[in-house]
Amino acid sequence: MPNKELKPCPFCKSKIEMVIGFQGIIFFKCQNREDCGAIVSFDNRNFYKQKPIEVWNRRADNDFN
Repeated sequence: MPNKELKPCPFCKSKIEMVIGFQGIIFFKCQNREDCGAIVSFDNRNFYKQKPIEVWNRRADNDFN
Protein backbone atom coordinates (compact mmCIF):
# COMPACT_ATOMS: atom_id res chain seq x y z
CA MET A 1 0.00 0.00 0.00
CA PRO A 2 1.32 3.45 -0.83
CA ASN A 3 2.40 5.84 1.93
CA LYS A 4 -0.04 8.56 0.89
CA GLU A 5 -3.49 8.03 2.39
CA LEU A 6 -6.40 7.28 0.07
CA LYS A 7 -9.69 9.10 0.52
CA PRO A 8 -12.60 6.80 1.40
CA CYS A 9 -15.05 5.37 -1.09
CA PRO A 10 -17.16 8.23 -2.53
CA PHE A 11 -20.24 5.99 -2.47
CA CYS A 12 -20.23 4.52 1.06
CA LYS A 13 -17.24 6.20 2.83
CA SER A 14 -15.50 2.85 3.54
CA LYS A 15 -11.78 2.21 3.24
CA ILE A 16 -10.23 1.78 -0.21
CA GLU A 17 -7.46 -0.52 -1.40
CA MET A 18 -5.27 0.33 -4.40
CA VAL A 19 -4.55 -2.76 -6.49
CA ILE A 20 -2.20 -3.24 -9.41
CA GLY A 21 -3.86 -5.78 -11.63
CA PHE A 22 -3.17 -7.60 -14.84
CA GLN A 23 -0.82 -5.76 -17.19
CA GLY A 24 -0.18 -3.10 -14.55
CA ILE A 25 -3.67 -1.62 -14.60
CA ILE A 26 -4.30 0.27 -11.36
CA PHE A 27 -7.71 0.14 -9.77
CA PHE A 28 -9.28 1.04 -6.46
CA LYS A 29 -11.48 -1.40 -4.52
CA CYS A 30 -13.97 -0.53 -1.79
CA GLN A 31 -13.46 -2.76 1.24
CA ASN A 32 -17.19 -2.72 2.07
CA ARG A 33 -17.96 -5.75 -0.08
CA GLU A 34 -21.37 -6.48 1.44
CA ASP A 35 -23.04 -3.09 0.96
CA CYS A 36 -20.98 -1.39 -1.77
CA GLY A 37 -18.10 -3.28 -3.38
CA ALA A 38 -17.28 -0.52 -5.87
CA ILE A 39 -14.29 -1.09 -8.13
CA VAL A 40 -12.97 1.95 -9.97
CA SER A 41 -10.31 2.16 -12.65
CA PHE A 42 -9.17 5.05 -14.77
CA ASP A 43 -8.68 3.64 -18.24
CA ASN A 44 -7.06 6.41 -20.19
CA ARG A 45 -3.58 7.51 -21.20
CA ASN A 46 -3.60 10.67 -19.09
CA PHE A 47 -4.18 8.73 -15.86
CA TYR A 48 -0.75 7.12 -15.91
CA LYS A 49 0.95 10.47 -16.57
CA GLN A 50 -0.48 11.68 -13.26
CA LYS A 51 -0.06 10.18 -9.80
CA PRO A 52 -2.81 7.56 -9.32
CA ILE A 53 -3.45 8.41 -5.67
CA GLU A 54 -3.86 12.10 -6.46
CA VAL A 55 -6.34 11.23 -9.20
CA TRP A 56 -8.31 8.97 -6.82
CA ASN A 57 -8.33 11.60 -4.07
CA ARG A 58 -9.72 14.29 -6.37
CA ARG A 59 -13.43 14.93 -5.79
CA ALA A 60 -16.06 17.00 -7.56
CA ASP A 61 -16.07 19.52 -4.72
CA ASN A 62 -12.28 20.14 -4.97
CA ASP A 63 -11.22 23.68 -5.77
CA PHE A 64 -9.99 23.71 -9.39
CA ASN A 65 -8.45 27.22 -9.29
